[in-house]
Amino acid sequence: MGFLEELRGHCDWFSLLVIGFRRGICYIPHPLAVWRAQQAGSYSAGNRDWIEQREVIHTLIDLLESPTYRDVRLMFQRSGALFFPPHILRALVAERRHWNYLSPIVLRRALCTELRRLVIRSMPFGVKRGLCGLRSRIVGRDPQLRELLAHFR
Repeated sequence: MGFLEELRGHCDWFSLLVIGFRRGICYIPHPLAVWRAQQAGSYSAGNRDWIEQREVIHTLIDLLESPTYRDVRLMFQRSGALFFPPHILRALVAERRHWNYLSPIVLRRALCTELRRLVIRSMPFGVKRGLCGLRSRIVGRDPQLRELLAHFR
């Protein structure tokens, strides 16, 4: 299975979940990677474009409904993995045929994520900087997190 260009910035996310749902996923309760979205990056730019996101989400759902991915459809629905793409609630609610993907876990996670994005977007820069400093001090006290983050500097 390769990356699906029509899923744009979500092609790796989708492929990794499909592989995990088909072959197994192991949960390790520690941070193993750091991911940072940059304002100028193609992923961030695509997420701000509602029309593009709507098309990507509809393509994603259409793929899950296809015979190729029907075996993982229920796992996407039950796991709450669909909360990840921005605008997911807006896209799912807009299409009645996609309502069966609005599970309680997807609703809860998507609402929390959108609320967090809204708060961060409207927060003054000084407050953001202060919270980042607080996070740095907290991370600085945890040797495992400090060691992990040292690899990404």
